Amino acid sequence: MGISIYQGSNNNIVSGNIIESNSGYGIYIYASNDNKIFNNNIKNNKIGIYAYSGKTNRIYQNNLIDNNDQAYDNSGLNSWDFDKIGNYWSDHKGSGEYAIGLGASKAKDNFPQDKAFYVRTEPVPTQPVQKTDETGKSTPGFTVFVFLISIIITLIFRRGLK
Repeated sequence: MGISIYQGSNNNIVSGNIIESNSGYGIYIYASNDNKIFNNNIKNNKIGIYAYSGKTNRIYQNNLIDNNDQAYDNSGLNSWDFDKIGNYWSDHKGSGEYAIGLGASKAKDNFPQDKAFYVRTEPVPTQPVQKTDETGKSTPGFTVFVFLISIIITLIFRRGLK
């Protein structure tokens, strides 16, 4: 699978990903709630998004393209659109809602989009490691000090042997 949100992984954001050519699921949501899944390209997977025993997940503004099965939702308690913006489904022809083909019959995208979205990649912010506990940590000054002391001791020892 491409991305797994597994058992009790709640309140996550999955955005800015290209999830392609997985022999299983593009995104797998199992027993996890209140996640936001948007701004992703989900293409050529066995099942694009597989939601099992999850509820109140918001899944919108994604491109689901040429997956064997676009989506599965067994609870029917996930939202497949948000503020009149749904997902782009490559197999959606015509107008009106898009019924999620697998799972609960009430799972649907009320606002499927006619055109694919431009997916913005999302850089993952990283922060430098913050020093929280100074105990047992070496500093550059201390290392230099130990090095100089070892040189002085070596010189003294050598002079004493002559």
